[in-house]
Amino acid sequence: MAKNMSLFGNRAFVTWTVLAISLLSVWLFSSVEYPLISILTNLSFLTIFVVCLFLVIREKQLNNKVIFINFLLFSSYFLITTGYSLIKGFLFPEIQSAHFYYYQYGTIYYHIFLFFAVTYLVIDVLFRQRKIIYKYAVTVLVVAFISNTYYGEFFKDPEYLYHNQDVVDWLEIDRVKSEMTSASGNNPSVDEIASAARLSVWRNGEPVGELYASQKIDRANELLPYLEGQNYLVLLMRPLHKANVYINTFTILLIFFFSAYQYRKDPPQGAYIEKIMFLFLVLVSLESLHSWAYVKSVEWSIFVEFFVLGQYLTFGVLALLTLFFILRLRFISTVQGEFYEHQLVSHPQRITRWRDWVDNFVLSYIFNTQTLVGRLLAPGKGKQQ
Repeated sequence: MAKNMSLFGNRAFVTWTVLAISLLSVWLFSSVEYPLISILTNLSFLTIFVVCLFLVIREKQLNNKVIFINFLLFSSYFLITTGYSLIKGFLFPEIQSAHFYYYQYGTIYYHIFLFFAVTYLVIDVLFRQRKIIYKYAVTVLVVAFISNTYYGEFFKDPEYLYHNQDVVDWLEIDRVKSEMTSASGNNPSVDEIASAARLSVWRNGEPVGELYASQKIDRANELLPYLEGQNYLVLLMRPLHKANVYINTFTILLIFFFSAYQYRKDPPQGAYIEKIMFLFLVLVSLESLHSWAYVKSVEWSIFVEFFVLGQYLTFGVLALLTLFFILRLRFISTVQGEFYEHQLVSHPQRITRWRDWVDNFVLSYIFNTQTLVGRLLAPGKGKQQ
């Protein structure tokens, strides 16, 4: 068994090394400079991908294989980011539309497959005895409905970001300001821009009338800051980031539901699954917070600062996720782990819940009864004799 585990680990390490060298060659030799934290984040996704791949191979129970296939699909996001780097740095560096589409649909891929992996795990807990095809069907229906609600416009119109109300009004204000500046040589006032601009009332994604004069002034004041430098990029990507916030909100709610169900019903669950779900809760919460910050940003420089800061936080969570995926792989590769996982499926009532080192730490140092009582009931200085 020890020899097989060693061989298994060597294969995983070789696979990771080959992929890591290939990806690093794309990032490091690209004409585009990438922050170190971006490279580390992508390597974290790669590591999770490799570990999940070997988890799928190693898992004895088909149901567990499926769970980690979903996480495998999510972590394959590193291929998306690498492809974006390849297109931007080597293949089509001058074609902006290629970069735009790749970023747009890469972002959607990331959030949808994260949502999918979490949704399936929740469905699996609720309908443990159902067939996998049934659980997959329910998961697909839920994810498809929610995703179509918030990402549907991006699939109907690949250039939806250029056709929404904010960008159309921004283009009109930019046109009017440029024409007035060229004609007079002076920057026009907000009132002058608003009076000359054709700003519409929108309903269901279509212009249906023109705004009143006071509304035009308010609208011009709102959009003028985005004319400076690259601030328009923040406005351009705002609908995508709003959609990300909504999708992440549903993902967070599902994880809370998973945790509440686990607490109330205590169904049998594989080792480290609960910890992995908790870390996904932290990850999705951070992603939602990042997207919300992007939506509220006005200046491109602030947007970039939020983006880089967000990557540092994301990398920290991904590092912890990597650890627990590795611990899961290590556990199921032991005789005790195989027996425990088999018993969870066949006779869960015959075994006690398995506790890992995290559980032991929490129980020993945080929820230790004597420690808590001693601290809560210890007399203050004024009461001591």
